[in-house]
Amino acid sequence: MAECYVAGDWGTSHLRLSLVDEATGEVMGEERGPGVSAVEGRAFADIIATMVGPWRQEHKIERLLLCGMVGSNIGWADAGYVDCPASPLELSTSLFRLNLDGNRGGGLDGLSVYIVPGLRCRNRLDAPDVMRGEETQIAGALLTQAGL
Repeated sequence: MAECYVAGDWGTSHLRLSLVDEATGEVMGEERGPGVSAVEGRAFADIIATMVGPWRQEHKIERLLLCGMVGSNIGWADAGYVDCPASPLELSTSLFRLNLDGNRGGGLDGLSVYIVPGLRCRNRLDAPDVMRGEETQIAGALLTQAGL
């Protein structure tokens, strides 16, 4: 049984999940689902449990890492923001761990769920500027290019 984790980008209009082999980084499966704007209340846990359930029957999965609007005030939990400039390391050490106690966990027993915070800064007009999801893609591209 391969040890894996699930990585996902849960934006406003789409959910994209990938089953990733812990040792090799190989994507072993992908699933698609509804965006954050189509989900209400406890349904976040239910959607994830339904989508990763078959994977959990075949693989040892202990972690779920999500980015995107799932970590906003309209998402599963508000993961906050990290101020720019921020390194990929700073972003990774600022992960929000979702507490699945009580009814929030659904069928996710034994799974640790982390949400990547957004990034924020003030633009040249001193207006707030934020992003969610894109920061994770940028960090991944930077780490890939650096060969880390």
